[in-house]
Amino acid sequence: MPITPQVLDELMKDYKTPEDMLGNNGLLQQLTKALIERALEGEMTHHLGYPPHDTAGERLRQLTQR
Repeated sequence: MPITPQVLDELMKDYKTPEDMLGNNGLLQQLTKALIERALEGEMTHHLGYPPHDTAGERLRQLTQR
């Protein structure tokens, strides 16, 4: 999915200064954090074979702890 100018406009509408975009809690850091967390969650789901908070995962943990 391409990142359209409209998506960028929506993301940037509340940011006025370079610090707002690039600072410690700026848009770039927030986007980077969200993308990395999403990718890692997908990796864990793939590795474990079930999504977070799935009851199948809880049953599997219970079986392997015996």
